[in-house]
Amino acid sequence: MPRKSITITTPLRYTYKMVRLHGGVPSPEMINELARMQYAAWEAGYGEYKEAYARIKSVLEDNNIPSGLWGLYKAFVNEYLNKVKQRRVLTEEELMNIWERKARLERHVMEAIIAKLKGEEPVEQTSPRSSGARPSGA
Repeated sequence: MPRKSITITTPLRYTYKMVRLHGGVPSPEMINELARMQYAAWEAGYGEYKEAYARIKSVLEDNNIPSGLWGLYKAFVNEYLNKVKQRRVLTEEELMNIWERKARLERHVMEAIIAKLKGEEPVEQTSPRSSGARPSGA
């Protein structure tokens, strides 16, 4: 069973629920405050998802992912934020295994996306050209 999420609106939502459960009518002030808090919470969450997608676009471009597949990687990012970062019901490894099986997403791209979202720079693989060495026979 997933863990319950406690947010800034939880105490007020619970109070509202209990008032209604016991036959009471919530005050207009309570309803306005609850609406304001829920809007603020929604706005904060929406921004996180939108900002995360904007951050990973460079990873998709750098790895030459066709734009037709970007939606799948966006869905991966959304699920990462929800199930790994916020709710903690999956590990990064489990999520990557699911998306590797489900949509055949490339593991190294998913790892680079997660590193970008965490603020880490992915470790680049070295090749003779990037290290400054000349290819043999040249």
